[in-house]
Amino acid sequence: MQKLERLLKSCIKDRADASTRRTVIGFKQRSQYIKAVKELSSAGIHPIKSIQESKAICCHLNAKQKNRLKALNNHPHIQYVEEDFKIKAHSLPAASRSHRKRHAKKQTEVWFSPQRITWNIRRVKAPRVWPLTLGKTVGIGIIDTGIAKHPDLHIAG
Repeated sequence: MQKLERLLKSCIKDRADASTRRTVIGFKQRSQYIKAVKELSSAGIHPIKSIQESKAICCHLNAKQKNRLKALNNHPHIQYVEEDFKIKAHSLPAASRSHRKRHAKKQTEVWFSPQRITWNIRRVKAPRVWPLTLGKTVGIGIIDTGIAKHPDLHIAG
């Protein structure tokens, strides 16, 4: 089995180009994560982002090196290798935002018909607080409606 740090150095590029794709690499143990980050840094390779809590790094992987990518995915110290992509949370349509601003003082005002609000937004009763705050002083707000068993998820605890 090829040493993990050597394998990472051979697959990861410091900058994006036509042959790379943004990839998240998750490590099984914190010690392997720390060692890999240090080794990459000493080689002048800096991940796009490093997520200590998840023991993961995001980097530009050379997608043309299929054998090395397969070896990386099958390495005993690697939990997962997956594409990094952007997602968007629910947002309000522009027309609704201007309507909300005009009626912000009316706390009982309902801006959307129930058909336009997704089930999870209704479940956490978000429309009730929209007249009170738009979250101006909040950096990030996450309201979790729970989790259920799913074949694509590993649920711990």
